[in-house]
Amino acid sequence: MISASMSLAISLSVVRMMAVLLHILYLNQGKRNLLNFLTKSSQWLLLQITPSRASLQLERVSLFLYQKEFSQRLSERSWL
Repeated sequence: MISASMSLAISLSVVRMMAVLLHILYLNQGKRNLLNFLTKSSQWLLLQITPSRASLQLERVSLFLYQKEFSQRLSERSWL
């Protein structure tokens, strides 16, 4: 059984890998499509790897904070 901390670590690693892919998608599709893809993909990913409801809530909060930081970094880039 996967503990909550292991599950969180796994999901954050996957989200970080997704960030690279999302950057590529951003260059090809634009900001609106990128953020929609991020939201839909992260929701699906959380449902796939989350062992319990409490862990799901923790990961959603973590993912929300990561998305917020990712969006801020995108808005700071000169290529927007």
